[in-house]
Amino acid sequence: MDSAKLVLALLDEGYEKKTWHGPNLKQSIKGVTAKQAAWRPRPGRHNIWEVMLHAAYWKYAVRRRIEGGK
Repeated sequence: MDSAKLVLALLDEGYEKKTWHGPNLKQSIKGVTAKQAAWRPRPGRHNIWEVMLHAAYWKYAVRRRIEGGK
């Protein structure tokens, strides 16, 4: 497996596939409601919703870059 395919496989593992370290990102938010995801622990802190959007965007950006997009 070349390095690009390995990175893409690891990205998928961290988000959606079975992992060796416990729940993946998708599994870790199973059962979290929109209200819970939007709850902010204190002013200036990120909530679950923001963290998940950040992770999803960067998975997309890395995959696109590796696959030849901009």
